[in-house]
Amino acid sequence: MQNIEVLHNIGVGKRCLLIGGGHSVKGFDFKRVPKDCIVIEINFPHITDCHVDYSLYYDCDVKAFWNDNKVNYLDRRIIGFITHKGASDYTYRYDQIVFGDSGFHGVQIADSVMNFSEIYLIGYDYRTTEKSYHYYESESNDDKINRFKKWSIGIVKDRYNVYPFKNKVYQCTKDTDLTIFPYKPLCQ
Repeated sequence: MQNIEVLHNIGVGKRCLLIGGGHSVKGFDFKRVPKDCIVIEINFPHITDCHVDYSLYYDCDVKAFWNDNKVNYLDRRIIGFITHKGASDYTYRYDQIVFGDSGFHGVQIADSVMNFSEIYLIGYDYRTTEKSYHYYESESNDDKINRFKKWSIGIVKDRYNVYPFKNKVYQCTKDTDLTIFPYKPLCQ
């Protein structure tokens, strides 16, 4: 297990795609992601028709989760929060990131640690349907939706406005409430 600092500047001159869990993921054609694009998924192994280079997880026993769900994690490197139970290849601490949700952590790591020249977001919607806020759930319980509205939408979403991004960040979808970043398609 290594500190994320070993990933410093590996993205210079490159672009990456961060995959969040929002509903906009449903309409995105992952088969068209350019081969030279580094792909980082946030929190869940959701996409099976796209190569994933890194998985960022926040505070869970990742390998047990993947084993329980029969997902092959051996083809990707895992970036995890320091409280992981030895499941991460790279770890980060609170003093290396600005406090926020795992999606915000992912953008910060891609921008200020890995230093990707262009960062594309999909599934960074910061909205709910009335039944769920993740594309893979048909329904979330009311407590989860209320926590998401209060924390991620109510607090974290505004932090994107004040975080000093050094690199270009784009949304791959127009179907988002996180509108600080301009729309630019990754797959052309």
